[in-house]
Amino acid sequence: MKQECFFAGDAGLEEILQDFLATSSSALADHRAGTDFIISNQPDNSVLFAPEIDFYCRHTLDDTAGQADTILAMYRSLLDRFDFSKETAVQQVIGNRILIISEQEEDGIKQELAAAGFAVFQLLAADFIKLNGEIGSFSVKAKGGGLEPDITFDQIIWRNVPNKFLYFKGIHNLTADSSQDIISTIAATPGKINIGRKVHYQRGICLYNTSKNAACSKCISTCSFGALYKTENGIGIYHSACTGCGECVSVCPTGALDPTWLPRDSFSQVCSHFAGKAVLVIPENINPGGLELDLPTGLAPLVVKSGLVFDENYLLTLAGNTCKEVIIYGVADDNLLASAANFVNQIYQKKFGRKIIHICHDEAALRQVLAGLGNTDFKVQPPKLPAAGFSKRAETAARLQLLVGNDDLGLISSAGHHLPFGTIVIDPDKCTLCLACADVCPTRALSVHAEDNSLRFTASLCIQCGCCSLTCPETGCLSLVKDGFALEPKSFVPQIMAQDELFTCTECSKEFAPKKAVEKIINAMSSKFGSDPVKLKTLSCCPECKGKLMVEQQILSQQNLDGRP
Repeated sequence: MKQECFFAGDAGLEEILQDFLATSSSALADHRAGTDFIISNQPDNSVLFAPEIDFYCRHTLDDTAGQADTILAMYRSLLDRFDFSKETAVQQVIGNRILIISEQEEDGIKQELAAAGFAVFQLLAADFIKLNGEIGSFSVKAKGGGLEPDITFDQIIWRNVPNKFLYFKGIHNLTADSSQDIISTIAATPGKINIGRKVHYQRGICLYNTSKNAACSKCISTCSFGALYKTENGIGIYHSACTGCGECVSVCPTGALDPTWLPRDSFSQVCSHFAGKAVLVIPENINPGGLELDLPTGLAPLVVKSGLVFDENYLLTLAGNTCKEVIIYGVADDNLLASAANFVNQIYQKKFGRKIIHICHDEAALRQVLAGLGNTDFKVQPPKLPAAGFSKRAETAARLQLLVGNDDLGLISSAGHHLPFGTIVIDPDKCTLCLACADVCPTRALSVHAEDNSLRFTASLCIQCGCCSLTCPETGCLSLVKDGFALEPKSFVPQIMAQDELFTCTECSKEFAPKKAVEKIINAMSSKFGSDPVKLKTLSCCPECKGKLMVEQQILSQQNLDGRP
């Protein structure tokens, strides 16, 4: 750690920290020689600059020992974020093809761009149908012969840009910006640019890709920047349009979208360094140096790219690791974040009598929360989770189960929040245990138990996607109930929803299928097979005996045709 992190500050703090961090005195010679560190509170000698450390040092009310402890926690957390980051960038070649979309001829800007060496095309806005791609590879579908087929464009100048394309890199708004400014921007665009990947997509757990019945596309409807779109194989991402706000991550019920800068599978490790400390979350677009306020003892700042990424899973993870209150500052008024915070606060209010998540949109609200910050220890035993392969909902359920313990804390209302929690109702008299619902359940909330031939349901794992109800072949058998989530032990344990004895094969006496399912088939097919006693008999047989009877019948039929006895 001493070779990776640099700290410059109060002499007393440096003396305490010099055994763990490189400091301005111990590393002065190396610093002058140009040695780069990974994390530093100085802007010119590291890969990652951490101004929140100076902000903390200037404003904290902690004593020197407390400051040293919190500073080390911040450096360790930052190092983990650096190590676990999945941020990558892809190089995109930018050529000279420019498309102008307008309601009128734009001869002036066309001539200037052509004179500067650009290949310029124009499309009347009335002929525009569809846009795909991103900077360096835009493709436009137009009416009639407005554009040559299969041609791509590197950048687009658009008068009256539709809102969903406003934030695309490489699309220039001719209504808002002057033609000279746009031409200057286009001319200054390098031939190659790096486009960062701020969101990672896991196709294998995406509801849109794996469960077509659910028809989920919440991420697309949530994205304000048009960065997400549907493909034949799942969800596509225009990374140049993505701002990394994290709202798609928050709304995704399965965790198929993951922020590359704060991966879900490493967040618990990142948070673990703040155990016993309240945390002030600050978006990186806010300069913490501009905040003039006292930080209560035992509070540590945590700077993130966007506070909107904090869904119920992130909040439960942060709160569960710190066991102290969490403040999220400087975020826009957002329904998803508010719903997640409300959900977590309802639980903590019922369990501890005090809410744990505070959302502060401005400095006045932040001051008020800091002044009333409590010293409650929200002690919860952390769940034992596997290192990888644990889904968003499974981890959320594990954390909720430890919070609830053996208590019955009542119902959390679903009114006013967007979180996919609820239960289902199955009519056991109508259920034939065909198990189609369990086959399509993406989170294994519905499970099959061969030991007692039962279908069971775990409420804490249900994301209310509706795959089960859409798949169930029995009318009025299965329905979703979205009235809230019961904070009680049985919500975390598979509960029997339907059960049946097994049907015994009339030939070999082997049990092979649910009795109700076989009897339903017998009742439905008996009238069709009434004149064929062998076929009627097969309805009551296991697959092996059924095949045997059919082969015997075929042999007998062939013998009769041949005239053999």
